[in-house]
Amino acid sequence: MASKKLFFIMLGLIIILTACQSNENDTRITRKDNDENITKISNNSPISQAIANTAKEMLQAKEEIIGVRGVNTDKDLLLAIKVTQMEQFNEQDLENEMKKSLEKEYPNVKIDVSSDQKIFIELDELEKKIQENNVSKDKLKKDFKKIQKLMKDTA
Repeated sequence: MASKKLFFIMLGLIIILTACQSNENDTRITRKDNDENITKISNNSPISQAIANTAKEMLQAKEEIIGVRGVNTDKDLLLAIKVTQMEQFNEQDLENEMKKSLEKEYPNVKIDVSSDQKIFIELDELEKKIQENNVSKDKLKKDFKKIQKLMKDTA
């Protein structure tokens, strides 16, 4: 009887210990704030992501924003934001405010900002491809256009 009890205790410990392990292979630089984060893409990609990285830093400085993803091409910048639960009713206003402040900073770049969760996920996947150098310049532009089209469709 005691060996049965010991067996179940050990089995429970093994299940708990293996369930608590995290195995993440994402090599992007992250800064965690609250539950979300901002990611910086290294600049050894086909198109420099310096504009996207600095724009993400600017947006992350706002307390309403808990997550930012973004990618840029030569002349365009796409950004997706996640806002706090209290600010979800003001998402459209925040998008417009962020877009205006970024347009002042980057007047020669066409900027699109979205708070749509699908756009956030798509940009996150594209960021991962860029970071892992799994995307050519042409493929990057094609994926970028696809996400831009998604933004226009949801608007």
